[in-house]
Amino acid sequence: MSVDSLLDVNMPLTRAIGFMSGTSMDGVDVALIETDGEFAVKRGPFLSLDYSFADRALLRQALQDAKKVTELDPLSSIG
Repeated sequence: MSVDSLLDVNMPLTRAIGFMSGTSMDGVDVALIETDGEFAVKRGPFLSLDYSFADRALLRQALQDAKKVTELDPLSSIG
């Protein structure tokens, strides 16, 4: 069964862009899809970008810094 046959012609399609970076911290993946919000998806263009050495170092440091956070005060940013 093709994706086109699953689409409900009465249901408008929504375009969405997804970004993902996995735990390997090697890069980021980006993809465009069209969906009716239920199950039908049309895949669009996609791209994988490698992180630079400096970006990986920054991410590793951010993860180490995050381990030090023991409490989050959601009101602390409200002036």
